[in-house]
Amino acid sequence: MNISNNEEIFETRVKRICMPICDRIISTDISSDYTLPDYSPEIRRILNVTSSVVPPAKYINTNSAEYNGNIDYNVLYVGSDGELYSVPLNAEYGLSIPIDADGFDFNEGVISCLDVSVENLTTRLSGPRKLNIKCKMRGRSRIYGTLMLDEKINGKVNGNSVQTLEEKCENVNFVRGSGEVLEMSEEILPENPNMRVVGADGKVLISSVVPSRNVANVQGDVYLKLLSADSGVGDVYNNIYKRIPFSHSLELDGLSTNSRCLATGYINDLSISMEGDRIICDLSVLIDVEGQTPTSFEYVK
Repeated sequence: MNISNNEEIFETRVKRICMPICDRIISTDISSDYTLPDYSPEIRRILNVTSSVVPPAKYINTNSAEYNGNIDYNVLYVGSDGELYSVPLNAEYGLSIPIDADGFDFNEGVISCLDVSVENLTTRLSGPRKLNIKCKMRGRSRIYGTLMLDEKINGKVNGNSVQTLEEKCENVNFVRGSGEVLEMSEEILPENPNMRVVGADGKVLISSVVPSRNVANVQGDVYLKLLSADSGVGDVYNNIYKRIPFSHSLELDGLSTNSRCLATGYINDLSISMEGDRIICDLSVLIDVEGQTPTSFEYVK
């Protein structure tokens, strides 16, 4: 603070800090009806249904937060011929919550994230090719914004006698974002050339995330599991496993070398095809990074 020899008028000083706007648990029920196409074998019995969700699209304003996304299902079933088959299905969902952002500056940018999970998944078969899938979508919505703090000291004072007590406050800047979709392809040579792929599933495991200036360097592996059937021998099934390493750099403004980061990987799309005696796996991976950077500011106590 500059002190003149005579008198000084103290003006308002504005502090900008990252603060939570909202932290809430929200849920909704999803129910979808499906009819399998004619080229899919009829369903005799459903064995298992798995689900996966990628981070949704979001729209935030000063009054509400809107989230929209898709649930991907994979149905494993016994066909009318007694063989195993799988079919991918999907459903749309939407979640909305009211928020109170009074005092926050939306021009400075708002960080929002929704971590979702699927619960109580049930399936009902209503016909040879008709089924209904129900589940509960539960999510935790966290929204962070820039809060404007006014430090007001008004009036004229004797500059030779004024003293101020400064205090330092620890704060954290929060950032989160997803980079471009990482396209990957892998070739598998099965031991049995007569096999067919019933279905495929995969998980993304992150081994390390190293932050630098506005960049998160992520390394990990995609673990694929393929269920195969021997077309020459009935009722013989095997799992084929494949590990695919990857390295990805994601631009995220606000990161620094002293940031603490958490990265999560999602399989956005997975397709399996046979070319001769080879299995071709084409997949896209989405990396989501959450970072916290410690910071501080001084204020007049």
